[in-house]
Amino acid sequence: MENTESAYDAVSKDMKLPESVEEMKGHCNKYSNHKRWCGKTGCSASDKSKGKDPAGDTIAGCVKKCDSEEDCVAIAFKANDHCVTYYGTCEDSADSVKWGFTYYRYKAAPYYSYPACLPGCLVNNGGCPGGTPCHQVSGRMYKVGSTCYLAQGGCWGCLANPAKHTTAFKALATCKYIAPTPEPTPDPTFVPLVAAEKAKFDGGLAKYDKDGDLKVTWEEAEAGGLTKEEFDSMDANGDGVLTAEDYTEAVGSKSTGDAWGKFLEGGAYRSAQVSATSVLVFVLFSLRM
Repeated sequence: MENTESAYDAVSKDMKLPESVEEMKGHCNKYSNHKRWCGKTGCSASDKSKGKDPAGDTIAGCVKKCDSEEDCVAIAFKANDHCVTYYGTCEDSADSVKWGFTYYRYKAAPYYSYPACLPGCLVNNGGCPGGTPCHQVSGRMYKVGSTCYLAQGGCWGCLANPAKHTTAFKALATCKYIAPTPEPTPDPTFVPLVAAEKAKFDGGLAKYDKDGDLKVTWEEAEAGGLTKEEFDSMDANGDGVLTAEDYTEAVGSKSTGDAWGKFLEGGAYRSAQVSATSVLVFVLFSLRM
C-alpha cells in the first residue's frame, strides 16, 4: 500500500519542544516583521498569511519553521489555528496578554559581548604579552556591535575587526541560542592495584588459571565454579578472558560485587601459600648447595 503520510502528519508526530526556546510571559513587542502559517484544520490569520503549512499544526513544527527562517527570533502558536514567526527582535510584554496564543522565543544566546567581556572571554594559548589572555576561544560565540560571530580557531587580535577575518570567524544571521556540545566522556583512568588487592587477585588467578597464561577463559572459570552470568559481568572489556585489567577497572569503579568476591575467595590466603611455598623451596635448595 502506498505511503500517503503528509508533511503535516510527519511534523505532528514530533511534539518535543527543543531546548533552544522558552515560553514567554506575554506577547512579542518591537519586532521588525512577522509571518503567519496556517494549520490544516483552520486559520484565523488575516495579515501576512503564507497559507497552509505544517508549521501551523504543532508547536514543534512552528519552531522548525523559525529555525529555517533567517533572522527569526520568536514564535506564537494557537492550537487548531496557526503559527506566527517573528523577526529581528522580540521583547516580552510580560503582561499575560496572549490572545489565545502561546509565545516562545529563543533563549539568550551564550555569547561573549566584546569588548565588555575582557579579559575573561580570552585565553592564553602561548605568546601573549605579559601573559595576559589574548586569543579568542574556538567554538564560542562573540557579539561585536550588533552581530554575533562564531570563533573558528584561537586567533589573536581578530576580534577588533571580525568581519575582516573570515577564516577566524563565521558571521551568524542571529544571536540565537546554540545548544552546547556535550563534553566527551573521558576514558577510564586505570591505577595500579595496591599490594593487598594484587595479592587477592593473584590468589584467585592461581585457583582458576590452569595453563598459567595469567588469563582466565570461560572454560577455566566454569571449571572453577563461576556461572556464565558472573563471568560476563566481570569481563569489563568484553575480550572473553578475565585478567588483572578487568579487576583493576572493577576496583577503580567500586564494582567488585559477588562475582569477584567468589573469584577472590581465599585469594589472599592462596597467594600467601604460594609465596610461602616459594620461600620454602628456596631455603631447601640453598641447604643442598
